[in-house]
Amino acid sequence: MAKTMVDFDWAFMQRLDLNKEQTAELLDVSPSSIKGWKRKGVIPLGYLHIAQAITPAMAAGVQTWVTFDLRDLRNALGLTQDEMAGELRSSVSRIGAWEQRGEIPRDRHARALQLAHQTMNRVVT
Repeated sequence: MAKTMVDFDWAFMQRLDLNKEQTAELLDVSPSSIKGWKRKGVIPLGYLHIAQAITPAMAAGVQTWVTFDLRDLRNALGLTQDEMAGELRSSVSRIGAWEQRGEIPRDRHARALQLAHQTMNRVVT
């Protein structure tokens, strides 16, 4: 099954001084995938939101917030707050606060979307 590809400006890698290995780690893909996508100026549609969420927060160096129901995602993935804290590289108390607030830092939002994407891929395949 072919992935839907969309145009993407990979110049953010240079602006943020990221190499293809670092970018691959952020998107949880192989460096060879980044190399091929960058060469063609595209990104798979499933990764577009992740890349867009990561880029502004890193470029600005500030914490921005996204309205997001983390509790619903966590429950849908069957994770405890402790497990979600591990996945998002945070503390249980922060997970609880984010769930009560109904917002999540933009960089963690990107990781949450990535986690959901990976989980959906495991379920589908």
